Amino acid sequence: MLKTIDQTCSNIHALLSYQRKIVDIQVTKDAPVRIKVDMELKSQSSPALKQYFSVEGMVCHHGFDRNAAQAACRSQNKKLQMFATNYQWKPSSNDLHDKCYFEYNEDPFIVPCEFVLDNFNCTSEATSLTDCTYTPLFEHRCTKDMHVGIGCS
Repeated sequence: MLKTIDQTCSNIHALLSYQRKIVDIQVTKDAPVRIKVDMELKSQSSPALKQYFSVEGMVCHHGFDRNAAQAACRSQNKKLQMFATNYQWKPSSNDLHDKCYFEYNEDPFIVPCEFVLDNFNCTSEATSLTDCTYTPLFEHRCTKDMHVGIGCS
């Protein structure tokens, strides 16, 4: 059954009252780097009650260095071949380059946004972007030319 926009907005609004924690970051596209971030939600009134949502969007280049690029490739069981900040690309009509894809309670929707994470700090031993530190979800100072591209094989 298709949900109304009011039900979807109500679900989004409910997310704002929960404590959020990133539990996994998966690379969904290498160039430009696009990631899916899985979040765990905890109610302050019922900490044992956990819910989950995910959001998919772009990575901003601040702090995205060789260690972050290696972690992104390792998470795909591949080796880093190259990475570039200020990655230049032309979006196709199928790209969600200026949109983020959310999923909550089996309720998927697309919203205008571009970057989801920024200011990565990864050690040389990081095996995925989840092992790194970064700014909170959607907190960034990025412009449309601040994409990252990686090549893994």
